[in-house]
Amino acid sequence: MATENMRVNLHMKAKQLACKVQTRKITGSGGEGLIFQFLLPEAEKDMDESVSATDKAAIEALYKDCCHIYETARQEVTILRSDGTRQKYAAVRFMQQMKRAHDERRLIEVVAQTVERHTKGFGHLEAAGRDDLMLESFVLDESKPYHRLFNAQTVRTAQDRMTEYYRWHPPRYGRNQESSS
Repeated sequence: MATENMRVNLHMKAKQLACKVQTRKITGSGGEGLIFQFLLPEAEKDMDESVSATDKAAIEALYKDCCHIYETARQEVTILRSDGTRQKYAAVRFMQQMKRAHDERRLIEVVAQTVERHTKGFGHLEAAGRDDLMLESFVLDESKPYHRLFNAQTVRTAQDRMTEYYRWHPPRYGRNQESSS
């Protein structure tokens, strides 16, 4: 929590200085901390140019997959409301967060932070049996061009969460077909 407060303070200071700040959370045996750099508008342009075309394409693929998660869940997943009725699940906060992160060129970082927390969205998708829409599944998919952009901690967290999920919800094959037993 302390690093999140630090991050907020750094962003407020950057706004005050009319620049942006780039932050990255680090975790080691001695605890956690932040690496940060204030970026002047010219430096921000240089940073954008330093990202390879391959990485930019991978990040765009990740953003497209985040949009897919949102749209598919909105159309196909229903959740139980506190009054006992059911409604379509619209992960509005998730999509707002991903759009903001994409616009700020922090999508990998924000997806990693989301995976490292146990979110209500994961719980909704778990209740619906929709592991195909869990962000963790996308992070773990080695065929995705962005898989290599996530650090070992994020991948390990995603793997642990999905292992736990499958312990309680064994994978179903032929999701749209009834078993012929």
